[in-house]
Amino acid sequence: MRSIWAVARQTFTECSRRKVAAVSIALLVVLLGGLPFYAVGDGTLSGRIRTQLDYSTIMITVLLGVVTLILSVSVVCDDVSTKRIFLVAAKPIHRWQYILGRWVGVVVFLALLVAAACILSYGLAQYLRGQQTNPDDRRTIETEVFAARARVSPESLEPRVQQYIRQRIESMGPQRYEEAVKAFLGSSEGGSLAAAEQALQKELRKQALQALQSVPPSAPPGGRPLVWRFQGVNVAGAEVRAAAEVVAIHPNDPLIRFRVDPLLVGQMSFGGPVRVEGVDARIYDLGRDTVDVMFLRPDDMKRGAVAGLKPGRDATLVVEPMIQITYKPVPQGDAPGGVLFSEWQVINPKTNEVYYENRNDPVRLPATLSVPGRVVSEDGEVVVVYYNRVSPGTGAGTSVKMAWEDMAVLYRVGGFEWNFVRGGLMILIQMMFLAGVGILTGSFLSFSVAFVVSLLVLPLGLMRGFLTDAVRVPTDAFGGVEGAGETLERVGLVLANYMVRLVNAVLPDFSSAMPGDSLVDGMLISWSQLGAVSLYAVGVRVTIALGVACLVFRKRELARVQV
Repeated sequence: MRSIWAVARQTFTECSRRKVAAVSIALLVVLLGGLPFYAVGDGTLSGRIRTQLDYSTIMITVLLGVVTLILSVSVVCDDVSTKRIFLVAAKPIHRWQYILGRWVGVVVFLALLVAAACILSYGLAQYLRGQQTNPDDRRTIETEVFAARARVSPESLEPRVQQYIRQRIESMGPQRYEEAVKAFLGSSEGGSLAAAEQALQKELRKQALQALQSVPPSAPPGGRPLVWRFQGVNVAGAEVRAAAEVVAIHPNDPLIRFRVDPLLVGQMSFGGPVRVEGVDARIYDLGRDTVDVMFLRPDDMKRGAVAGLKPGRDATLVVEPMIQITYKPVPQGDAPGGVLFSEWQVINPKTNEVYYENRNDPVRLPATLSVPGRVVSEDGEVVVVYYNRVSPGTGAGTSVKMAWEDMAVLYRVGGFEWNFVRGGLMILIQMMFLAGVGILTGSFLSFSVAFVVSLLVLPLGLMRGFLTDAVRVPTDAFGGVEGAGETLERVGLVLANYMVRLVNAVLPDFSSAMPGDSLVDGMLISWSQLGAVSLYAVGVRVTIALGVACLVFRKRELARVQV
């Protein structure tokens, strides 16, 4: 172990003296430091922050990835080319200790570079976070970016799809079903009755998905809703009850400003649910020790004790833990004014407590609905009901599709800071693998050849998911091969598929291990996810790479004795 650490210390010193290290640090400072000023995103402050986080993780991964390969290849190749390896060979050190020490030294140096780059990126994100913006954008920043949330998808549609198909077949009757199958004989591949029946089933499945994910417009009350059931939702935290002084009551809007304890402000979120004297409301804006609360309906200000509130009086505020429902409404026709009107009911299936909210959302854009955590049952169940409403002004509307994959319940499970730390560790894990690859190629190739070979690993790892999808042999919904008659094309796809499988077995999927997407959307990077990446990238692949490097370097002839 002492020999390994001695080589590692020497490697760290060599890496810190190389010009490539100084150049990489300068590039990181320039590129990351300029992001807040030229990364505009969608024009909002939340968009700028998301763009900054996304681009910074990509820059850190790519730039430090190249630096990793240069350092890891050069520390071995330079020793051989300059004959310094003879000094090492003369010492009581095994070749496997030399290889492992070189890798450890490079990794320690890279850990400092990754830490410095991540600290710079985090500081710039906090700088942008402190800029002024509107309340809606502030809510997005605080609850959808600077957070760590878990995602729960709704229950599968498959049972309802199968039920729809069975009901359609039963409604046809045997004779009409046989006629429908025969109608697909000409369009089905192969022309057999079995293929025609599969084609009919595929069409019925398409109709079922359309029916179960689309809803026509209706005027309140009533109408046909879309319903989703979620399980496994965990609402962390407990409600906080505190006294607040009324500062001002808005004369035209259902809005009241309260003065509260600054510690209470830290537990609130923009757009989050709150109760004022038992009446549901939302947090419209937050100050250092003030909070603006907007009621859901103007008549709510006349309900109960809220009606008697005046400036200078105290009121009871209840801040609840919340969940968020994300969705993406897609109109099937022309939406009046490009806006879709809706009514939401979020139901606790055990207590039957219901949370209501009316929404108007822009078309084809993801939206988020924040609701109090009390709508989630003790065992983690919640039911979400959606009504597609006509425009209150014109009475016009259009059918709306809400795809199953676009629906989710998100709940907060941690803070942004630790999530960012885990994201930085995921980048470091990728650098550890690249360092292993560089040490391996440098153990038996010259610097130029070893660097080119190693450099192929980075883009292949980043494009692994894309390559897998590109060469996947296409199949239909029932497992049959589409285009089976095109033998040559299919053989080519099959061969390419096996080649990509080989690449997948050798290389980790860098694209899935990139933390940018999770940080941008405020999604949790869990310790278990980090552990899985560490196991497969470092525990398995790096061990194999270093093991092969030790075997190759042990057998390598470093000098030839001439007589």
